[in-house]
Amino acid sequence: MKWSLLYFFLGVIAALLLNEHNHLCLFPAALAGLALIDRRAFRIFLRWKLWLFFLLLVAIPVLVVGPRDARWINLPYNSTMLRLNLLMVERSILLMLTLRVFTNRISPAALSRGLARIHLQQFDEVFRLSQSMLPELRAAIGRSFKDVQWRQIARRPSGLMPLLSRLVASIIFAARRSAPSAGQEEAG
Repeated sequence: MKWSLLYFFLGVIAALLLNEHNHLCLFPAALAGLALIDRRAFRIFLRWKLWLFFLLLVAIPVLVVGPRDARWINLPYNSTMLRLNLLMVERSILLMLTLRVFTNRISPAALSRGLARIHLQQFDEVFRLSQSMLPELRAAIGRSFKDVQWRQIARRPSGLMPLLSRLVASIIFAARRSAPSAGQEEAG
């Protein structure tokens, strides 16, 4: 666990130290270090939705925020915002990979023991409760979104608030229903 914590803190420090002047050398070095520790962590980049999120995160502010001082394929954009957003994405990638390496290398039991040492004893109880509730929450979210007419919500976004309210209410109801059963398991 000590090595895992060291790797975690080094990854977080690398992400925090990343700036416009050192990102060309620090970012690839940090990626290489994380790859040497655990290559499995890089599997998260096989998801196209993550890349779409990064693309939108960079592109929308760059195209919308002025002043647009540069052009690419006759499309004006803010070059300063582009540099800052790319730096933000690099930091996000480092933090995601660092967290992934940490969670791949440490078991929940070891994490629970470590948190108990720093007087966070209830983590184990909360973790077990969340593990037992996850399938029920997935089912509740699936039921909530099953009958949604997305085109109607896209035309009238005010219809999204009642949907989200029902979703939050069903999650709270599921949590309340599961909490007493988790407490009875511990007593038994």
